[in-house]
Amino acid sequence: MIDGTKDSIRLRNVVGLASLSLLLPALTVVVNQLGNSASSIAPAAAWIWLLIAAAWVVIVWLARTARPLATLVLTGLVSGALTVLAVGAIQLVFSGSMDLLKAPIGIVALIALGTLGGFICGLIAWGLQSVTKWPER
Repeated sequence: MIDGTKDSIRLRNVVGLASLSLLLPALTVVVNQLGNSASSIAPAAAWIWLLIAAAWVVIVWLARTARPLATLVLTGLVSGALTVLAVGAIQLVFSGSMDLLKAPIGIVALIALGTLGGFICGLIAWGLQSVTKWPER
C-alpha cells in the first residue's frame, strides 16, 4: 500500500531516490555537447551507478525506512521508467527520433535492470537495518 502511514512506502521518497538515476543520462548529454562520444564515459558510468546504489542504500538505511526492500525495489522500477523517458526525450531532442521506442527489449531491459538493482540495494539496506537494530522513528 502506498500512502502516508508509517508502515507504507512513501511515494515521494521513491521518486526522490529514483531521480538520482537521471544523473547518468544528464552526464551523457553534457559529454555529447562537449564533442565526445557517450562510450568515452563508460568507465565513469559504472562508478556513477555504484555511487547511486550506495546513496540509495545509505539513505534508506539511515532514514530507517520501514520497508527497505519494497521501497528500493519500487525505486528501481521507477528509476528504470524514468531512465527510459529521459533517454527517449534526449534522443528526440538531439536526433529527431526516439530510437529506444523501436527496441522494446531495450525498454524492458532498462526497467528490469533498474528493478534488479533496487532489489539488491534493498537487500543490503534491509540487512544493515537488521544488524544495527536502531529504534524506529
